[in-house]
Amino acid sequence: MRNQRGAIAIHVAFALIGVLAFAAMVVDQGVFYVSRRQVQNAADAGALAAAITLLNDPSAATEARLAAQALARANVVWGEATADADIVVSSLPFACPDGTLSCARVDVMRGQPDRNGTAHSNTIPTYMMRMVGPTQQGVRATATAQVAAGNAVQCIKPWVVADKWTDNSGSGSNTSGWDQLDEYNPGIDSYAPSGFKATGTGNDYGLQLALKEGATGTWSSGWTMEIDLGSHGSSAYRDEIEGCPGYVPTVGLYNSSVACSAKADEDPEKGCLGVKTGMSQGPTQQGVHALVALDSSASWNSATSSVQGGCMTSGTCANPTGLNISPRIVPLAIFNTSAYVASGCSGTNCVAQVVNLLGFFVEGMCDEVYPSAGSRPAFCGSPSEANKTVIGRLMNYPGQFSGISGPAGPSTFVKVTRLIR
Repeated sequence: MRNQRGAIAIHVAFALIGVLAFAAMVVDQGVFYVSRRQVQNAADAGALAAAITLLNDPSAATEARLAAQALARANVVWGEATADADIVVSSLPFACPDGTLSCARVDVMRGQPDRNGTAHSNTIPTYMMRMVGPTQQGVRATATAQVAAGNAVQCIKPWVVADKWTDNSGSGSNTSGWDQLDEYNPGIDSYAPSGFKATGTGNDYGLQLALKEGATGTWSSGWTMEIDLGSHGSSAYRDEIEGCPGYVPTVGLYNSSVACSAKADEDPEKGCLGVKTGMSQGPTQQGVHALVALDSSASWNSATSSVQGGCMTSGTCANPTGLNISPRIVPLAIFNTSAYVASGCSGTNCVAQVVNLLGFFVEGMCDEVYPSAGSRPAFCGSPSEANKTVIGRLMNYPGQFSGISGPAGPSTFVKVTRLIR
């Protein structure tokens, strides 16, 4: 018996080695998996931040890269923010799997080489494994976000605008094509939705559009009607222009399952809107003045076709939708010009088919944006018309995707961001 003394200690020693090895694997593998999840969150946040920036301004590659780095850096990995040098943003715009140039890819590394083989030395420590050698480990993740077409918006402004048509009648100042002085001539001019286009040859991104009250039987470019949002009175109409009352519904693209030929067919999310002819002059001016005052230092940069200055530059936007964009960038509904004219409706119980949705940077009333009548564009009209005509610029708008709205085509200005990889 005396010769067996200490045998148990030897067994315990060998078992302890196994236990320690198992503990090392559990602890340091746990660190790895937590860090891996955190680095993926950082990559996801960075890719979405870049995509959202490109949604607001497709030319803002530098700003998108900075936004991606800032959001990725804000997601710590094992208690430490990732350095900008370890956040690699793809060249922007980046080709999506479907071939469209509307993606952004972000790679985030800690202690792992990137896809080009460049080393990144900001490693994650080991705790138990260092007893048998390894003192550090690394993680990396990649994410790709896409700017895709949406088909619905929230907080629509109470204006629905005639779509662009093909001018065959030679009206307006451009006798060979549509312009801001055209009038729609049924049977002569032709129309196929969507007229306004966000992308492609001859697109309308950045176009300065005047929203005008058309006369009954005369359908001019920019002809605008008031959406019947269920409220009553000039005060509610002003609130709809300036902000986003809770009763304002989600508005989507036209779903052909709805006839949209009578007031009873009204269904905003399916793109069938109840409308009232005309625009209320006084409440329109008051609402637009209040809206512009919310971000008075913002302006349109024609060279870059984007909004500059104001709250988007300072990061202080108080948009009623909760989006970090200027409150002066609002959604507009565009209606099927031919279908409305063919309906013959001229009263208050009319409906319009929404064939496009777009972002509209509200510059102001025509007579205030162009105070000198001598240099004022002809589409502003006479002095009595200019003070009740709203002008702004066409641009993208961050919207939603609705399962009951009509399909989103390539012409829509409404965009959504989504992670695709």
